[in-house]
Amino acid sequence: MEEKYSEYLSDESKLIGKAESISFPKSKDEVLEVIKYCKNNSLSITIQGGNSGIVGGSVPNNNHILNSLNLNKIYKIDDETLIVQCGVNLNDLNNYLERECKNFFFPVDPTEKTATIGGVIASGSKGPNSYYYGDPSLYIEEVTVIFSDLSVKVLSKEDELFSKIFSSEGMYGFILEAKIKLLKKPNHIWGITFFFENLQDVCGFAEEVKKYKCNTTAKIVCGEFMDKNTIDLIEEFKKNMSKIKAISSIPLGYNHLVYIELHSEIEEDLEEIIEFLMDVAIDNNSDVEIAWAVSEDRDLENIKNYRHASAECVNIVIDKMKSIIPDIRKIGLDISMEKNLCETMKRYSVKDIHTVMFGHIFSSHLHLNFLPENTEEFQKSLELVKNLSFYAKNQGGNIVTEHGVGKLKKEIFQLCARESEIEDIKKIKQDLDRENIFDPNNII
Repeated sequence: MEEKYSEYLSDESKLIGKAESISFPKSKDEVLEVIKYCKNNSLSITIQGGNSGIVGGSVPNNNHILNSLNLNKIYKIDDETLIVQCGVNLNDLNNYLERECKNFFFPVDPTEKTATIGGVIASGSKGPNSYYYGDPSLYIEEVTVIFSDLSVKVLSKEDELFSKIFSSEGMYGFILEAKIKLLKKPNHIWGITFFFENLQDVCGFAEEVKKYKCNTTAKIVCGEFMDKNTIDLIEEFKKNMSKIKAISSIPLGYNHLVYIELHSEIEEDLEEIIEFLMDVAIDNNSDVEIAWAVSEDRDLENIKNYRHASAECVNIVIDKMKSIIPDIRKIGLDISMEKNLCETMKRYSVKDIHTVMFGHIFSSHLHLNFLPENTEEFQKSLELVKNLSFYAKNQGGNIVTEHGVGKLKKEIFQLCARESEIEDIKKIKQDLDRENIFDPNNII
């Protein structure tokens, strides 16, 4: 493991691991050769894709790193179906679609475009559009998996193992490729951003929008929330971020924002939703005269880049603090709550540690990131994550929604998960990977 590969020892959580060796296979046969070699030499394997995860799942465990980035081929079956190797990232996939399948899109849309298809499947990543388009498994027809006994299986939706591969974090086998289903692009895509002074108004707006039922072709696809701290953080770094520096600052007197994206086949159908959204925004003390409305591709992409900047800016701050205090790493929550949204947001409003809050508000799925400035605040942040996770569990929420468990959330997951759930994972692991070759120390 030469020093030039040191970037592969960490993911976006800033947890740093150790590795004996690393490989970058380019074919199925080379993957099989790597697995066979590791088995013969009693080496376990950490599977890596884009290393965009934030829970340490792809951080090596003093073992071999099997990196998938050279498994990056795309095969077109027809306009609506592709075979995509595991190392293809979402940015490259979208560029391919623009060239080869202009009228279609892949509805799985995490904000991190460097995430790979293999990583999306392994982590269960969903993204903003899942509010309308749902789980990634709906758009994946087959997955090809290499198991530790060197068998290669193509799993379809009819196979019992198919659903188990999703969110398995690479523990059961190596995801080689996937057959994905595309959807026809909507004829019209609009985005609108509303601004709010306080969290109570944000909650009131979100709860009313969630009740809305549309009988036309127009659909509310996503609702992305950012709190004041997130916006302030982005503004601090915006001038050095080329993709968003031209975006206006939010209007004075407002603290939080909610961005809504709408898809429709018929432009007139959008008018009904827009009218409804504006009425609800007014009822919750938002000035609709200053709302941002966009419909051009470039403007829509700018808004998405602004949303992604929230995570990028958090990484900048953590990197800076880590250079001063090496033990500090990224700490965050990935909780979804079907009820008590306002109460959850209040609990997330930590007073004595700098935090940022953003996420998929119509899915009641929020991310809270801590930005500790010293070791004491770092330790306190860890305790707060535990306390908030137990609160979510007791309220019937999910403490792991789309970022996975990895190594960093393993303790909390084991404390909060049902015993039967943990036993099921252990049994599947034992059945599919008896020698514990793949991704040891993740989840269990």
